[in-house]
Amino acid sequence: MVIVAYSDTPGVVFERVALVESRSDIENSAEQIAVLGRSAFAALKYAKDVYFKSTAVRWAALEAEFRKALRRAPRDFAPEGALLSVMLSSLPDRKHSSLAFQPLERNGRKPLHRQDVLPSCVDLGDGVRVLTLPGTAGMSAEALERYVSMANACILAAPSDGTWIFDLRGNTGGNEEILLASAAPALSAGPLYAWVNGKGVVQKVDLTPRGKRTAGTIWKERALQLEHFRGKVVLWADSSCASSCEMLIAASQVRAHGIFVGEPTAGLTTANESYRVNRELTLQLTAGSMLDADGAAIEGSLLPRLLVTSQTAADLVKELRQAGIL
Repeated sequence: MVIVAYSDTPGVVFERVALVESRSDIENSAEQIAVLGRSAFAALKYAKDVYFKSTAVRWAALEAEFRKALRRAPRDFAPEGALLSVMLSSLPDRKHSSLAFQPLERNGRKPLHRQDVLPSCVDLGDGVRVLTLPGTAGMSAEALERYVSMANACILAAPSDGTWIFDLRGNTGGNEEILLASAAPALSAGPLYAWVNGKGVVQKVDLTPRGKRTAGTIWKERALQLEHFRGKVVLWADSSCASSCEMLIAASQVRAHGIFVGEPTAGLTTANESYRVNRELTLQLTAGSMLDADGAAIEGSLLPRLLVTSQTAADLVKELRQAGIL
């Protein structure tokens, strides 16, 4: 097996692997192949069941390729990363799917996390405030809850009128529920958007005082203080805004009459499901495409009402005033 670092699309990086005949003299039996590839085969079955464009994938050929590679694989080799990255490269419209190295706690020692960047806010004067909401991917559960608390504190401590600018530049996504809960004091209850899976089943998503609800089930029980802020919400994003960042824009446009300014977003408006492959690897697979609150398909990038070139919040305010938005 030859492993080569490979970047597939913006925001998605995984190992691209060429499966070739090993020079090893080992020939694994069918039983040994089943043992070596147990986790990979289970993940392949999961992907076949949930991938939103599953009918366009040659699953039998992928399984045969797995078995061929495993026939001469070393028996002390963990093959999941190699095999599943090949699977990912075979999926149509795979730009939102990935294989991530996320080790579980082992021997009482927690895996290392990056230095988390949490929300911050600033008062620009004249009733205009900025809340910066960074991406949440890779954060620990504890950090995610601090994220919500800090964002909520910013909004709740400010007057209920004026303007909030949600600075989403550089937010490449992460946890959808966390971003919605963070912005909740500026949002109202009601429908947000919906997801449709590969079998055509629609799951509606709405916001309630108890938290985000998907297909009638509350994602995480919370006591959200909805509609504290009733002024103007401006969503400031750039082309790196992806996935849950885009979902927050869509939700805010419906539940806060938010005005999106900046640049077209990354266009990762699809729903992912996570699958734990083993102690080290997590598979993220696109399971559904997005519909707006009225049931219309959302495809590709979200487009801003106003294209802006500002690099600072103060300059943005000037542009918004010139455009009549403020």
